Amino acid sequence: MISRLPAMAIRGMDDQTLHGKHFLPLFRSLFPGGKVYEVPHAGHYSPEDAPDAIGALVPRFLGIPSGHKQSATQDMYEAY
Repeated sequence: MISRLPAMAIRGMDDQTLHGKHFLPLFRSLFPGGKVYEVPHAGHYSPEDAPDAIGALVPRFLGIPSGHKQSATQDMYEAY
């Protein structure tokens, strides 16, 4: 069942497309144990608006220790 899967929602608080009053109840009903992060001063394209915040949240959710060095393969993939 989908509700047992790990899930994370990152929402820019200035998002005018995906309104929290509609999106968040739906997300929470589908993923009761899901993590929800609202990023201040970020809109619909939160990775562009707040890259440092998003860059910190994703590895934390994935369980990657802070300061973890990427492999050469990861660096090559990200370059494309």
